Amino acid sequence: MSKIPDQEDEQFIANLKVELNRMDSAFDEPTPSLADFNELAVHTLANQKRRWRKEFFIFLLVALFIVSAIFVAAWWDPVVLLLIHGSSMLIGAVILTVSLTSRGSRDFHE
Repeated sequence: MSKIPDQEDEQFIANLKVELNRMDSAFDEPTPSLADFNELAVHTLANQKRRWRKEFFIFLLVALFIVSAIFVAAWWDPVVLLLIHGSSMLIGAVILTVSLTSRGSRDFHE
């Protein structure tokens, strides 16, 4: 077989690299100033703090709603409260049992 196609491919790749390097050198990469970095850091921290406060506020509202619903259920009918607590304990026990059995079978196979 002839090695001419390989040489043409290598020459094409070399020319392509030269052209890409020329294009890269034509456009300077602007480096942000230290003040820009500081401004970005302050902006990011402020956004994180705002998001944390919003999520915490939503958490408190949901927790207040759940606790209020439980108190209302207990006030109207104590049997409903017992049903809620009993079902939640039963669901928790089932989840724990399934988790332990799946973990045990996973450890057994390894």
